[in-house]
Amino acid sequence: MLPGMIGVLWLGDASRPGLAWLAVLGFVLAVAGAVAVAWFGAPESEPPRGAEEEPGELARVG
Repeated sequence: MLPGMIGVLWLGDASRPGLAWLAVLGFVLAVAGAVAVAWFGAPESEPPRGAEEEPGELARVG
């Protein structure tokens, strides 16, 4: 984001006339991709404590 702001503010960078929609589309797709990675890339939740036996312990009967 910083390089883009430097380009626009200090260097006078702009999209070509008539292609502003493409710049907006690219920004929206980039944000949607970042949200998708954050949403679907999250590790699955772990089971609650005590739901599984500890390794090496035998199950108690009765």
